[in-house]
Amino acid sequence: MKIGELAEQSGLSASAIRFYEKKGLLPHAERLSSGYRSYDASSLMQLQIIKFAQNLGFSLDEMVALLGGCSIDHELTLKQLDTKRQDIDTLIDNLEEKKRSIDLLVEQLEAHWNRDQCVTPEALELVLKAQKS
Repeated sequence: MKIGELAEQSGLSASAIRFYEKKGLLPHAERLSSGYRSYDASSLMQLQIIKFAQNLGFSLDEMVALLGGCSIDHELTLKQLDTKRQDIDTLIDNLEEKKRSIDLLVEQLEAHWNRDQCVTPEALELVLKAQKS
């Protein structure tokens, strides 16, 4: 298939595909006699893997090492995946802390507004202290 077809099937632009090829993430395509690039189904699968890895948080540079096929360093790959998992755990913890802060702020606002009162500095201080701890 030509690059336009691959772009359509993968949901990527032709320039992104050429970039991934230049970066070494996608094997160089064969060239037709017309000079057009020719890709096969494995190229589509490789692009889907690249999109998947990006969605997991891997940079393009990290992917070069991950996408080496059977020749990749298995221990290094598992270590990189574990690092991403730890990064996600940290992100989840941070998001849960932010959610708790929002919940406390909503609680304070509703409590005051339901009594037709402005939020007091003490109530806001409570929210700020809770966030720091």
